[in-house]
Amino acid sequence: MEATIIRKDQREYHEVTSFTKAFSRRVVSQEKGEFRFMLSKIAPHGKVTPHSHEQFQLNMIERGAARMRVEEREYTLYDGDVIVIPGGAVHEMESHTDGDEVSYIEVKWLEV
Repeated sequence: MEATIIRKDQREYHEVTSFTKAFSRRVVSQEKGEFRFMLSKIAPHGKVTPHSHEQFQLNMIERGAARMRVEEREYTLYDGDVIVIPGGAVHEMESHTDGDEVSYIEVKWLEV
């Protein structure tokens, strides 16, 4: 087995604001491959609307606090917390901070 290095000049950066105006995402991995690594932010009182996808996803809160609903269960996440969301699960996230945005790292496995 070999390790894969994705160098800064080989990856794509782009902003996505399709969920809500209070949400932005910067994709920092290659568009094609086994996974996608993203740096995402939610503005204070902002929200990522309910959605699902077939890939499972891992989120790690980098800064701030968030409420996350996965199917019918609600979780409160703080700095350093990691949540693994099963593929196909309806999930949403909202900021749980008054002053600062929530910043988190998001990894999606594209191959299921």
